[in-house]
Amino acid sequence: MFWKTVLTIVILRSVVALKNPQVHISQGFLEGTALETDDGVLYYSFLGIPYAKPPKGILRFQNPLPPDPWEGIRQAKQEGNICMQYDLFTGVLTGDENCLFLNVYTPKLPNITDTHKLPVMVWIHGGGFQSGSGGSLIYGPDWLIEEEVVLVTINYRCGVMGFLSLDIPEAPGNVGLKDQVAALKWVKKNIAVFGGDPNSVTIFGQSAGGASVSYHLLSKLSKGLFHKAISMSGSALNPWAHIANATQIAFKLCETLGYLNLKNEYDILSILQSIPPEIIYEAIGQTPHTTVLADENMLFRELVFLPSIEKEIADVEPFLAESALEKFKTGEFNNVPLMAGYTNKEGLFAFRDAYLDPVLFGLVDVNFERYIPQEICINNKTVLTTAKQIQNFYYGNRPLDNHEDFVNIKTDTWFSRGIDNMIRLIAKYSKEPVYYYMFSYDEFSVTKHVNNDEESEGATHSEDLGYIFKHQLVDLPRNITTVENMRKRMVKMYTNFAKTGNPIPGVSNLLPVMWKPVTNKNLYNLDINTQLRLLKDPKKRNMSFWNTLIEKYGSCPEMKTEQLRNNKILKKL
Repeated sequence: MFWKTVLTIVILRSVVALKNPQVHISQGFLEGTALETDDGVLYYSFLGIPYAKPPKGILRFQNPLPPDPWEGIRQAKQEGNICMQYDLFTGVLTGDENCLFLNVYTPKLPNITDTHKLPVMVWIHGGGFQSGSGGSLIYGPDWLIEEEVVLVTINYRCGVMGFLSLDIPEAPGNVGLKDQVAALKWVKKNIAVFGGDPNSVTIFGQSAGGASVSYHLLSKLSKGLFHKAISMSGSALNPWAHIANATQIAFKLCETLGYLNLKNEYDILSILQSIPPEIIYEAIGQTPHTTVLADENMLFRELVFLPSIEKEIADVEPFLAESALEKFKTGEFNNVPLMAGYTNKEGLFAFRDAYLDPVLFGLVDVNFERYIPQEICINNKTVLTTAKQIQNFYYGNRPLDNHEDFVNIKTDTWFSRGIDNMIRLIAKYSKEPVYYYMFSYDEFSVTKHVNNDEESEGATHSEDLGYIFKHQLVDLPRNITTVENMRKRMVKMYTNFAKTGNPIPGVSNLLPVMWKPVTNKNLYNLDINTQLRLLKDPKKRNMSFWNTLIEKYGSCPEMKTEQLRNNKILKKL
């Protein structure tokens, strides 16, 4: 009778532990939740874990600091605040400065009989460096968890809070990217207690998250914190992923707030740390065409605060001290297996947005100067000649409202050119495999469904996300065989890569094509559609056009060219 009672108590405690799993991390105890995927796979969820001090008050704009410990058991059953931003759908200011939280999802917790550690995948969300979060509304963990990996999703400071730069220790710039580094350090220190392997960490992200991944390839601060990388639809070489004149933009922001005759950067810091964040965001929202990209992309007119090159500051190690392009050109990057690519019609989302505002559409495509690469030095003669060549290449004699031409030029200039250039440069120096892809499957389009656009052909920006993460806004129709096969295929390739560094280590019915890595001579590219096809340099004609322009007109330092454009725009603000 005694042993029966003991056994009953043990079983009851196990059931309670299953529903309310607990772990002990460096800051203290956490209690999470036991959940099941739609297919009945058990996993454990730990939400809203702080990985840095709240960056409020005098910590606003500063590099992240280690998090504080706590007493007792912290409930990790709700997601933490998102960082301050304008909501992508409503335009309403939302979020909080206390936002440096992450979420951990694991299919198993370590125990005495099973000490095997699982590969870890750390997700970096997109949002143009202005918005987004690691929340499960869009980035549900279910499908990745079913493949026996530990998933971590993170928040990081966006917009002005994450990328204002004053070139001083108290506001050095790029703190949003340094938040990501802090999260990776937290993972290295704590992930083992969740069953994850700190020596097998894959960072992956899409759009600004993909660009962030490429920045981590370049930064010494990130070295050793990850072991594989996946960059989706984003590169540090994309025109929307970096900016010059960051300090001048901060001065302009203060002038917009009504503070004139500022003496130095510390005057700016004092002002911007002392006023409510809502007032700062209101000023940004009211500035006419407030963007350093306004002359290039009216559709991206809100992108003011972006990653920038940091000035050397005593006792402050920079995240990025020189041009991303120059670092890639000289092979100065963290050497890890890489998987990168884009959707075949990235620019479709811009086409719809432009047509919602005919005036905006006219401003976007009348002037082809906006598409001139930053590497080309600008003078009046070069601008006119080059702009005409770009128009002729993409439009020929067709009208400027031609759907396909519009989408193609947006796809190339905003996304695929920068990604393709990055791939070529990395492949030139890398000792690790580089896998290149183009996602073109569009039988069911999550993005088009949300945007009420079912007619356009091709896979638009963010389309591939719906086949990796469980999306709460739109249910993927898993009863359609081809859709379900694509979901399984994408999840399997991504988790294969996290486990082995090879997305297709062996052919199978699901993955029937061997995916060859890029070489110096062969730019292999896997076309991900209903059928998998291994192509050779599918963008060769378009990329050759851009490379020929640069060779013909010569190049100058990347930031110099960008500064010329930004100075021109700043005068208009």
